[in-house]
Amino acid sequence: MTRAAASKASHLAEPISRDGPEPAYEKVRRLLATEITTGRIRAGSRLVPERILCEQLGVSRVTLRRALQNLVQQGLLTPSAGRGWYATPGQLSESPGALRSFTALATKQGVKPRARVLSRRVRRSTAGEAEQLSVDRGERVLALERLRLFDDAPVAIQRSVVPLSRLAADIAKVDFGTASLYAALEERGATPTHAAYAIEADAADHRVANLLDIAVGAPVLITSQTTYDQLGRPVECGRITYRADRYRFHATLAAGTG
Repeated sequence: MTRAAASKASHLAEPISRDGPEPAYEKVRRLLATEITTGRIRAGSRLVPERILCEQLGVSRVTLRRALQNLVQQGLLTPSAGRGWYATPGQLSESPGALRSFTALATKQGVKPRARVLSRRVRRSTAGEAEQLSVDRGERVLALERLRLFDDAPVAIQRSVVPLSRLAADIAKVDFGTASLYAALEERGATPTHAAYAIEADAADHRVANLLDIAVGAPVLITSQTTYDQLGRPVECGRITYRADRYRFHATLAAGTG
C-alpha cells in the first residue's frame, strides 16, 4: 500500500464506544462492514495493518481478529497470507437464461473489470476442441488464457478457444487485456446468443492457488461452456475457474413430468 493510500485509509476508522451491552468485536465488525459496503473502503483494497487498526479503534488484537474473521464469513473480507486483509469486491453473480461476457457481468455489478493475458497463441485444435467447435481436427484456433479481476482482486482464470476458420483472422491480434472477447466476436459477425453450460467443484492446485491468491486445496468452481452465434455455429469453447467465494450462479428449477 502506498503512503498516500495508507494515509487515506487511516481516516476511515474511529474509536468504538464502550457503552452498551454489545461486545467490542461486534462493534468493530459492524463499523468495518459499513465502511466496506458503503464504498469508503474500496472493493479490492487492502486494510491498514492490524496494529494501526487496533490503535484507531482502541481494541486488542484478539478483539480485532475476531471481528475480521466474522467479516470473512460474511463475505466482506479476504485474508491473504503475509499481505493482510482485503475488502472483498463481491461475488460475480450469473442469472439463468442470460448470456453475458465477464466484462458485462462485472460492469453490471458496479466494479471495473480487468484482465491479465497469461497466454495467447494460434495453434491446431485438439480432437476434443474440434468436436466442441464442429470443425475438423487440426483446424487453426486462437487459444487464450486470461486472469480476470474485479479492480485489482483476482476472481477467475478464463481459458477460451476460438475457431479462426469462422472469423476474421485478425481477432488473434486483438488486445484481450482490455477488449471483451464477446464484443470482438460480435464485431466480426458472430454474435454470441446462447451457450451449453456445466459447473463442477474442484480444489485449487499450486498454479491456480497462486493466480487466484488462495490456499492450495481451497475450493474452486469450474464452468465449461460452448458458445453459439446467431447462426447456431459454435464460436467459442472453454472453461473458467472461479474462486468459490467470488462466484454465484442462480437457477430456477421446475418439477418434471416423469
